[in-house]
Amino acid sequence: MNKNESGNLIKRIGTMRNSYMTEQAALEWAKILAPMDYQKANDLVSYYIQNTDECPTIAEFIREYDRYGKQTTKYIEDKKETETKCWVCMDKGYLFYYEEHNGNRYEYVAYCDRCPEGQKNKYDGSALPEHLKNKYWTPPISKIFDPDIIERNNREKYQDQAPVNQKMVEKARKELSNSLGAKYYTANQIV
Repeated sequence: MNKNESGNLIKRIGTMRNSYMTEQAALEWAKILAPMDYQKANDLVSYYIQNTDECPTIAEFIREYDRYGKQTTKYIEDKKETETKCWVCMDKGYLFYYEEHNGNRYEYVAYCDRCPEGQKNKYDGSALPEHLKNKYWTPPISKIFDPDIIERNNREKYQDQAPVNQKMVEKARKELSNSLGAKYYTANQIV
């Protein structure tokens, strides 16, 4: 893979959620992408963008790259297709929020205190052994926001999107069947 191709992939990876593409991160990605086949890596980046839109860790990307062609991205499909268990954090275990201090906007994270995934993201520096103690801690979502409102908003957003997607699928099926010269039937019309 040449520099232009790896630069293109790094830009695409940087568009995904949770990518935090700093200069150092871009250099790390360039190192691991350099020996890879461009088409194979490009296909995998496209798959991540279309199906998860979450930036993979470098280790996860390498694992999926190595599995490519054998049992391609089963890990991603399993992760993406599971039903939402926590509607507050959407099974991430954390939630980002912003606060403004002295005219500057800062991004913070709060762990979800409503699900087991959130317990993995909980941090309390005062509970560490004496030689590691510090003043830092991660607040629970319930101290920052009302989790019931977040849950309701996420459920409404999900329910609003589901019918739209189904309508788009039905429209695409009709267009495809019309372009092929076939008659389109809905499930209710088939007897």
